Amino acid sequence: MNPVNGMPLYYDENMRLVAGGVAPQKTGFGSYTHPVTGGWTNIFNYHNLEVSSLFTYAWGGVAYNNLKARMIRNVKNGEVPYDGFLNEIWLKPGDEKPLPNPKLFSDTNVNSLFVENASYIRWKNIIVRYNLSEKLKIKGVSSFKITAQANNLLTITGYEGIDPEITGIGQPVPRSFTLGLDVTF
Repeated sequence: MNPVNGMPLYYDENMRLVAGGVAPQKTGFGSYTHPVTGGWTNIFNYHNLEVSSLFTYAWGGVAYNNLKARMIRNVKNGEVPYDGFLNEIWLKPGDEKPLPNPKLFSDTNVNSLFVENASYIRWKNIIVRYNLSEKLKIKGVSSFKITAQANNLLTITGYEGIDPEITGIGQPVPRSFTLGLDVTF
């Protein structure tokens, strides 16, 4: 940002610094598709107890942080999205902040300022199951298990948007907890 007027500064295709409200078209910000994705799972058994866990990861991709771009647009309308946000945005001459003057920010153009690394590791799932069949001798019941499951427990990422797994405007993957019984007659 230009500390004098809060106008965004961009590098053009020749790597010259240019000022203006609209970023020059440039490639090289990364891919919205992660080139490296995967996961690993483990299943542990000990007597009647079973614990399984799934971790997923994605590396090398980027995502457009639409939430942050919308927050700057909302400041133009007099809204402040959260307390610390004004510490990140240009408000007066001399400010050296990472985000532009909201009055100069374009509402219609995608801006490379909001393209972020969307790599992550996610603890996707854990299931704990206990087989009570040997302890509970119920006539006519051949199997009796209790199961607890949790989904989307933890995500480690530098991405500041809602969810690095969701592109554009979308809802984050919800965290959920379930408890169940598996009874076989």
